[in-house]
Amino acid sequence: NMSNTKMTLSVERLQLLSEYCENQVAGGKTPMLSVLVVHRGKTVFETYHGHSQGPNSKKVGPDTLYRIYSMTKMVVSAAALSLYEEARLDLTDKLSKFLPMFKEMRVKGSDKPAAPITIHHLLTHTSGFTYDFLQEEPDVAAEYKRKGITFNPEFTKSSEKASSNNVQEESLETMCGKLATTPLLCEPGTCFHYGVSTDVLGAVLEKITGQSLKNCLHDRILDPLGMDSTFFSVPKTEENRISSCFQLKKESDERHTYSCVMDGIESFQSNDKLQSGGGGLVSSIKDMDKFIKMLLNDGMYDGKRILGKPTVDLMMQNHLPEENPMLPAFLHVKGGCGFGLGGAVLVNPAKNGLAGYPGQFSWGGAANTFMCVDREAEIGFVVMTQIIPSFELCVWRREIQAIVYSALEAARP
Repeated sequence: NMSNTKMTLSVERLQLLSEYCENQVAGGKTPMLSVLVVHRGKTVFETYHGHSQGPNSKKVGPDTLYRIYSMTKMVVSAAALSLYEEARLDLTDKLSKFLPMFKEMRVKGSDKPAAPITIHHLLTHTSGFTYDFLQEEPDVAAEYKRKGITFNPEFTKSSEKASSNNVQEESLETMCGKLATTPLLCEPGTCFHYGVSTDVLGAVLEKITGQSLKNCLHDRILDPLGMDSTFFSVPKTEENRISSCFQLKKESDERHTYSCVMDGIESFQSNDKLQSGGGGLVSSIKDMDKFIKMLLNDGMYDGKRILGKPTVDLMMQNHLPEENPMLPAFLHVKGGCGFGLGGAVLVNPAKNGLAGYPGQFSWGGAANTFMCVDREAEIGFVVMTQIIPSFELCVWRREIQAIVYSALEAARP
C-alpha cells in the first residue's frame, strides 16, 4: 500500500482530458464524450464535448441524460446493502426465501438439483445466470433468447431488433419465472458469470420492501442524495435532455462511422412493471457525481448517511476467490481484478497494467458510460457518452484513468 501521504491534484494536468475527449469526437469515434473528476470530496474538473443527438444538435452538458445501463447495478447493490444494514436481508440468505420459484435450479447438463443461489451470489455474479448476448455458453444464451429472458428489452431491441414478444405484459415476476426454468451455467458460487443477477436482486428488493424497485431506490439512494435526474422512465417534462444512442461501425483502424440506433425519446415510453435493476436507469453526470462522492466518503454525502463505512468496505473488497479473479480479462480489465458487491475491485495493479490502488472500485455500462472510485487516492471520475458496443471503445476507460491518475502528485511539506 502507498504511504498515507495525502496527494495533491494538478488541475492543469487534467486539461489533457479536454484534449483527449475533443480528439475522440473530432476523430469520428463518438458524437459525444464528457468526463467529471472528484478529488477529496470536491468536483475539481469537468469537460463536455459533442452533441446529444448527433452533429449540430444540442451540446452535451451537466444535465444531459444518458442510459447508464449496467451502472444501474451499483445503485441497486447499494440499496440492497442498505437493507442488509437493517437486517432485512442477509448475504447468505437463499434467493428462494424471497422468490420460491428459484428453489429447484439445475446446472446445464446435470439432472441433480444445484446448490442454492444466495443473495451473495447475485451481488457478485456467481449465481450461474448469464445474459442472452454473452456467448461463453451459446446454448444457454440461445435458450434465454428463445424464451425472451431480458430485463431490458429496449437494449435487446436496439442491439439486434430482437423478438417481438409482447414485453408490455412482462413484469419482474414473470421474467424471473422464465429464468427459473432455465439451466444455470455453473454451480452457484463456483464461477463468475456476468448476467441478469442484479435484475433478480431488484425483484428481491421489491419483495422485501413491498415497493416498486423505483420507489425503493428513491427512498434509499436517489432522494437522500438529491439525484433528481435519475429515472427508469423519463418524465415528459425532461424529454428534451435525453441523448440518442449510437452504434459504432469500424471500417478500418483509421476510419469509424456511427449511426443512431435509438433516438432520444422512443425508448422511455417503457413498461413500468419491468424495472431493470441490471440496466434500466437513465442518469446525468451531475447525479453520478453525487453518487461517487457518497462512495468516496465511506457512505456519507452532504451530511446524509446512505451506508456505514464497514458496509462500504465490504462492498469494495474482492469477493471472488484469489485463484478465480474476474475472468482473465473483461472489457477494460486486463487482469488483477476481482469483483465486489456491485462492481469490479482492483486487487493487483501490476497485473492490470494501469496505475490505481488496491480496492479501487469501478463499473461501466453498455453504451460506454463508466464510473470509478479509489478511496486510497481520494479520487473518482465519471465518463458519460452514448455509443455501443462497449468492447470496441472500452479502451477509453483505461486511457481516461491514466490521465486522471497522472494529475496526482505527492504533497510536498
